[in-house]
Formats: sequence, structure tokens, C-alpha cells
Amino acid sequence: MRRLLVLPLLAALFAGCASHPTTVVLGPQIRPGQCCANESVSLEVTDARVNSALLVLIEDGKRKEVPAYSDVGESMAGFIRDGLKQRGVETTGGNTLKVEIQQLGATVSSGLLKHDTTVNAQLRFVVETANGTVTRAFNGQRSDTKPKRPDVAAIEKEMNLLLGRVLTEALDDPQLMEAIKDNGPAVMGLEPIMPL
Repeated sequence: MRRLLVLPLLAALFAGCASHPTTVVLGPQIRPGQCCANESVSLEVTDARVNSALLVLIEDGKRKEVPAYSDVGESMAGFIRDGLKQRGVETTGGNTLKVEIQQLGATVSSGLLKHDTTVNAQLRFVVETANGTVTRAFNGQRSDTKPKRPDVAAIEKEMNLLLGRVLTEALDDPQLMEAIKDNGPAVMGLEPIMPL
């Protein structure tokens, strides 16, 4: 009889260890870099994701969506602003840097003995200058299968590591940095004067 009681108690204990979070905290680490001196850019960040959840948990055919702790667009703007500042770029005016969050989040399919995790980050950076527009896309993906139930804290950490790598790659991109520094006047073609 005792053995029959032990199994449900163990199952309840393990289920408690894999309890679901109510929010996911973004906190990517952007590696420092240096590219500019006294440059400035206007920053605009748009969250264009179809699904606003940062974490999707699928267990026993049931789907649970977990949102971000704070607004994703505002949080990303803060991270990008800090990364630009480390590189000598203030966000107080000048050329326009538009960042579109196209994909960001993790999907976890959980079974009794293992779980599959896929983490995605896809960002589009556009610098608009008087001389034209530079558009660059940056993305990263990580997939793995691990035993036992999912550890949400570990998945959150994986997402932040991936996002930090993608943001670092973007902010160290030579084409984007050159476009940000492009403060020259617009190159305009002269139209011929037509006789009256």
C-alpha cells in the first residue's frame, strides 16, 4: 500500500519542480565594443512579432504562453541604447536607426522523460541617412533535447545568451556603423533648367 502512495507523491513533487513561471525576464549581455566618437542616432524599436509570448510551453497536448516581464519593445530599446553608448553612439538625434523585432522567444515541448527546446531571435536593423538606407538582418537559433522536465530558468538563460550574441553581432556590424556615422549632405542630382 505504501508503494502505491509513493509514486503519486513523487509525481506531484517533480511536477512542482517544473512549475510554470508567470513571466520571462529579458536580460541579454551585449559584449562591449568601440567604433565611434561623439556620434548620435535616433533610435526606434518596433515589436513586429505575431505572438507576443516569449515562452511557449507544450505539455500533454496543452499549450501555455508566458509573456515577458516588461514590454519587449521598450526593454530592447534600452539594451540597444546601452550597447550603442558603449560604442560611442548616443541616441539623441542624427541618422535614424530602426530596429524591428521579427522573432524572439522559446518553444518547449515537454514529455515525461525529456523536453525539446527551440530558441529563436530574428532582428532587422535599418539605418536611414540623407544618402540612402542600409538594411541588415541578424538572427540566431538554438535547439536541443534534454532529459527530465524543463528548467524554465535555464531556458530563460539560453534565450538571453542567444539574444546577447545576436545584438552584439548587429552592433559590431561595419556597414551599420558606417551608416550611423554618415553625416554628409544628401547627394542630389541637378535637374536641367527648361527654357521658358
